[in-house]
Order: sequence, then C-alpha cells, then structure tokens
Amino acid sequence: MYNRRITSHLAIFFAFCMLIAFPVNQGHADQTDIKFILSDVTTDISADSMTVTFKGNSAPAYTSRELYDPYRLIVDIAEMDFAQTLQPASLIPDNKFAALQTTVVRGLEPEITRFIFTINDGYRQKVERMENDIKISILPAPGSESLSSVSPTTGEMAAEANTADTAEADSGAGAKIRELIESTAQAVGPEGKTLSPGDELVQNFDFSGYKRERISIDFYKIDLHNVFRLFRQVSGLNLIVDEGVSGSLTLALNDVPWDFALDIILNLADLEKEERFNTIIIYPKSKEFDWPERAADNLSFEANLDVVQQEALIIEQSAKQPIEIMQAKELMRKALMEEKNNNYEDAVQLYEQAAELWPSNAKLTSKLAALYLVRMGMNAKGVFYAKKSLEVQPDNYNAALYAAIGMANMNKTQEAVEYFSRSISGNPPMKEALASFAAYSENHGRPQAALKLYDKYHEIYGQTVDTMVAKARIFDSLGRTDKATEQYRSVLNSGFPLNLGLKRYIQSRLSEASQ
Repeated sequence: MYNRRITSHLAIFFAFCMLIAFPVNQGHADQTDIKFILSDVTTDISADSMTVTFKGNSAPAYTSRELYDPYRLIVDIAEMDFAQTLQPASLIPDNKFAALQTTVVRGLEPEITRFIFTINDGYRQKVERMENDIKISILPAPGSESLSSVSPTTGEMAAEANTADTAEADSGAGAKIRELIESTAQAVGPEGKTLSPGDELVQNFDFSGYKRERISIDFYKIDLHNVFRLFRQVSGLNLIVDEGVSGSLTLALNDVPWDFALDIILNLADLEKEERFNTIIIYPKSKEFDWPERAADNLSFEANLDVVQQEALIIEQSAKQPIEIMQAKELMRKALMEEKNNNYEDAVQLYEQAAELWPSNAKLTSKLAALYLVRMGMNAKGVFYAKKSLEVQPDNYNAALYAAIGMANMNKTQEAVEYFSRSISGNPPMKEALASFAAYSENHGRPQAALKLYDKYHEIYGQTVDTMVAKARIFDSLGRTDKATEQYRSVLNSGFPLNLGLKRYIQSRLSEASQ
C-alpha cells in the first residue's frame, strides 16, 4: 500500500472519505431476522504486528475501506449487538500499532456499528472473514522500519480520528491530473516495476473510459439495493433502481474507478444501466427501458411562434439528411451497443463503416482513435484516426492529444512533440494536455520545457500536489538544490493531504539538502 505510485492513488480515497454512512444488510432471506452478536474481541500482539479478531454468532454483513491522513481502517457491521461482557469503549488494549474507536451510526435501516482503527505510520492493514469471525491484522508496511519510538498515544490517535472526516472532505477529490503525470513514486518505487514513457502515458491518461474517482470496497452478503445506495453517495448522481432488482453480493475490489466497480456488479447481477441528465437508471437486462420524452400532455403553455418555427426547421433539416448519414447513425447505434458489451472488435468495425459513410464527423474518428489506442492497443490505427479527425476539425485538441500519445508509444519523438504542441493550442489549453506534455517533456530530457508547462498549468488551473512535486523533482535533477528545497517545503505547507510514502520522500530530500 505504501509503495504504490503516488499520482494515481492520492485522489482515490479522499473522494471516498466524503461518503456518508450507508446501510448494509445480510443478503440471504434466512438471515434477515438474525442479528450479529459480537461475543468476544481477542487481541494478539507481537513485536511487529497485532491481530484483532471479532468473534460472532453468525456470518456478519460488513464492509471495510481505507481512509488517509491519518491512515485509518473503517469496518461497518450491519445489525450488530455487543455481548453484555464487552465494553465498546475498550475493546483492545493500548498498543503501538493502532487505536480503536467504536460508534453506532443511527437513523439508518438497518443500523450499522462502525469500528475506526487509526493506524500508526509504518503499518498496513488486512481484513479477512473467518466463517463467523472478522480478523483484522495490523502488519508492518513493506520496507518500513519500526516506529515504536514515535508512536502516538491511543488518546491522540482517537482525537485525530474524530476530526479526520471533516478535514478530508474539505480537501476535495483531487484533479484529474493525478492520473496524467509521472510521480515521485519512481523514487519510492512501485514494487520495482518500470513502464516505458509511452506505456506510462496511456496508463495514466485513462482512456479506458473509466475516469471517475477510485475506491476500495469489500462487500460481504450485502443487499444490492444497499450497494447501489453506496454508489449514489460516491458518485453524487441521481440513482434509480428498478423494483425488479434483487439479490445480495460478495465482492472485494481494491483501487478501482467507481464506475468500473459498478459495471462489474451490473455484469454479475445481470443488470443494465442507462445514464443521462445526471441520473443513472439500473434495471434487469430482461426489461426494456426508454427515457421519457417531453411530457407535452402534462404541460400547459402558450405556443411561441419562434419556437414552433425553429422546431419545424429542425424537422425539415433532419428530413433532408443524406441517406449515408442516416445509415451511419444506425451503424453508430449498433457500435455503441457492442461497445457496452465489451465487444470492441465488433464495435470498431461498425464505427469504421460509419466513418466511411460520414467522413466529415470529426467526433466519430476521434472516438475510433481512443478505442484503438486503449481498447485495442493499436497505436498506428489510433494515430491514423486521430489525424483523420484533425483533417476535418483542426482545432480538435483531444484528437491531437490522442495522436501525440500514439506517436509517443511508437517512440516517434519528433511527431509526438508536434502533436503535443498542437494539443495545448486551445485558449485556454486543456489541463490534460498541459500535464501530459509536461510529463512527456520531463521523461524525454527536456526539463526546462516541462517547468514552463507546469508554470502554465499553475497559472490557469492552480497548483496540485503532483505538479508541485514534479517541479521539485525537476529542480533536483538539474542540481538546483535551493529551488528544489523551496518547492518541497511548499508542498509540505500547502495543506494538501499527502500519502505517507510521498511525505517520507520529501522529508528525506529536505534532510539531505540540509546536510
């Protein structure tokens, strides 16, 4: 956990921290009237780890998730009671690993009991279900040293836990740039794995279609309706679930976009979704759903002559559309269905047929470029259609960015730079294009160009943790220790939440600079 890449993970859990309590319940009908009784809590403490086991009378319906700054584990158990012999305020003894705070989240149906483990620096957590028990292990983080000499007291840690939710909610979800630039994690090291600049770009640009905030979830026998209530809170969108949806779910996913997690659940439960007007509709695949059109029968209004004439003009123009465009629209509709079913090869074939019939549609060829780059892994094809889009619409900056990425993956440096330059020609330039061009410049030995691009980003969109750290890293590489030190201190004093690995890296660089 502490050795992950910094850029793509800082924003993951801060969005999740804004999630308010959500209800969970047991999925099987024979358990709906059975409360989980926490009969005992055992704690096994060794020199470098601690194991806490919640013992119960039945399989618990629970969720677990991580929060940061301070680092915490949240375990929510539905419909739970404590055995009379247990004292909720003192379930585990004082220790150097973690503090435990227990609270009951009321006003929900079903009611949940929340356990907040505030975990000391240098340790990680692991949650397992052992039949009727929940086992929580607090283990050393990979590569960390013992921090017993600086362990906070239980009272200090519990006080931090009380205020952390508000602080993290105020911090915001983070900018999309977190997934666009290379991070200081190269210094921290993602398990020794190194990506080529081209692979790094495509991975971080997240052209997969799943661009939304990331979450980690652990569901055990949770009713589907309560699962979807969670996604309502995470997404901030209106969410309507058909009454025909039923069943329960057991699922554990770590560090994934919430819309990706939602699609997995829909596939497992044989459900479909439709998204429009800031609203997601979820319904069984066996059922058809049509978005409502204008409810003219329910409205009372005076006819406006200008509106009537405008609508008549639109109808007339639609009726005069060439047969080729009508055929292309039908092919695009079919392609979209194939794309939703993850049949990308069939989808691109249909989109290509539509593009032949409708060559002036720059959005269509830009769509093909993105699909070929990410879904098909065919950079040459991606570049081909990006260029096609630019021929029709020279100021299509997304298409220029796609072309740049494809060229970068094929190690065509000069062409990549040309298209990156084109992608930032908007007024103002796209933030994704500025960030990606800066990262590419840094990776290809153009530090001064990267600094200017980051300065431009800051001027237009403001500073982020990643752009500030990137500038400090570049100053370091140029031997400008004074500027690097100034920038690292700015990061620490910025008020942005910092991952433990990033914080340690910055502190180590400042320590070296002061010697």
